[in-house]
Amino acid sequence: MDNPNLHYQSTWRIQDILDMEYFFWIDAHQHDQEANIVHEDRVFFQNTIMPLIPQGKDISNRLILRQWIEFRRELHAHSNDSSALPGSIYTELYQFVSITCIVISIMLGVSVTLSLMNYHGTQPINVFTYLFGLVITQLFLFALLVFGILFRCFHRKRNNTFILKSLLIHLCIQLMLKGKQLFRKNIATEKWNTLEAVIGIINEKKHIYGSLIYLPIFELLQLAGVCFNIGILCSTLVKIIISDVAFGWQSTLQMSAVVLHEWVNIVASPWSWLMASSMAYPSLEQIEGSRMILKEGIYHLATSDLISWWPFLCFSVLFYGLCLRLFLLCIGKLYQCVCLMRLDFKHAACDQRIRQMYSPIVDIVDLKKTDSLNKPIMQPELLPIHLSLNKIYSDVVLLISDDIFNQCHDSELNQYIFNTLGCTIKQKYKYTIDDTIDQGLFELLKTIHWKKNALSLLMIQEAWLPPIMEHVSFIRTLRKQIGQTTLIYIGLIGKPKMDDIFTHVNDGDFNVWQQKIHSLSDAFLCVQRIVKS
Repeated sequence: MDNPNLHYQSTWRIQDILDMEYFFWIDAHQHDQEANIVHEDRVFFQNTIMPLIPQGKDISNRLILRQWIEFRRELHAHSNDSSALPGSIYTELYQFVSITCIVISIMLGVSVTLSLMNYHGTQPINVFTYLFGLVITQLFLFALLVFGILFRCFHRKRNNTFILKSLLIHLCIQLMLKGKQLFRKNIATEKWNTLEAVIGIINEKKHIYGSLIYLPIFELLQLAGVCFNIGILCSTLVKIIISDVAFGWQSTLQMSAVVLHEWVNIVASPWSWLMASSMAYPSLEQIEGSRMILKEGIYHLATSDLISWWPFLCFSVLFYGLCLRLFLLCIGKLYQCVCLMRLDFKHAACDQRIRQMYSPIVDIVDLKKTDSLNKPIMQPELLPIHLSLNKIYSDVVLLISDDIFNQCHDSELNQYIFNTLGCTIKQKYKYTIDDTIDQGLFELLKTIHWKKNALSLLMIQEAWLPPIMEHVSFIRTLRKQIGQTTLIYIGLIGKPKMDDIFTHVNDGDFNVWQQKIHSLSDAFLCVQRIVKS
């Protein structure tokens, strides 16, 4: 792109996605305002997006929708609706939870450390107890995380579903639901309704935004870990500075000082090259001198040996606790950016919005007004644009019910489908919603290269016939044959007449079909009226 600001203008955040899906949800429930919504989107595209498009270049869905969100936010700010948008609610809650995590984690780190370092002068603090309670447990959790990532990568190569990821997403959604009850008293009524709608949207779109659902919680956990280790380090250093603390080691296992010294040397390798070995870890003589024997007590142990452990313990917490958590926090932030960059915004709601922005709107100024040739004068309300339609699918595979297949003429079909979706028909088949009869159709659809040819599927259906279980079963079978991310449009027509089958679809029938399709929780499946103009 020639414009250097385009990359910045197409940058996405989680709150942008929440607002986008919320606006989609609002528009889908305002059937009486559908014409106004289409008009506003088309005006927005004409005035805001077109000036950004370099000559002869395409423009991404990311930029179009990102600018559209800002446009809708501005409309919302100037409207009579005083409710907060989900993006701002998310930001507010995330900041509140982050501050809470910071305070609680620091306090927890301090309290745990002080309880482990409870020294009365008669029994030194066991080094193994300190390391196990404050360092080894964190390394164990890190090992579980690494194992989960490797397990996921292994199963991804085998095209299997990662069970742990699904469980994490389910857990995160349940935490949101439980969190509603916790914060309900502190959230205003107008924000509460918005929050419920957002949770429903997230639950429905979890297979699209899956990683983005649990990444904020992952980042909060790492932030809590960072603050927990800060609390450990601060309390350990303060305890060492203001009091006389002795460290020793003992074990039921017959471990020699030489073996322990070698182990300590390996553990200290991340920082031992930065400083003298006398500060990095205890020497062999100091380790031997700090060994506690139960029956002998501590009176024979030298003070210099008993205090030689604290730098090693602090560096262990710093490198294996604090630095590790900071690393995971940075990885979480980076992976969130990668996930946001990978989003192509091609699911059904985005595709519909892009299509109606590209479609020209023409208005008849005055049917009675004629020119010298006595022909009506057509005045375009917005001039048609001639941009590349690579951002929307150019071809569809058409399925027509067996009852009306012979009544659908190709010329009319091409015209109406182009008016509705901006697409042309590549192939046309009939269906019966009988799995036995349609078995050949399923096998045929399975052989089509949907992604390679950038195809979508359009299923013509009479809206006055309510959706039944056979329809649902047929749609689910279609989804299995053509892949999870191929767009499926349910093209609704009204009750056929003798001379015209493309009649108007009334709102009641449309709502019934929309609710049924919505219940399938398939973000790449949507309902669309087939219109003549």
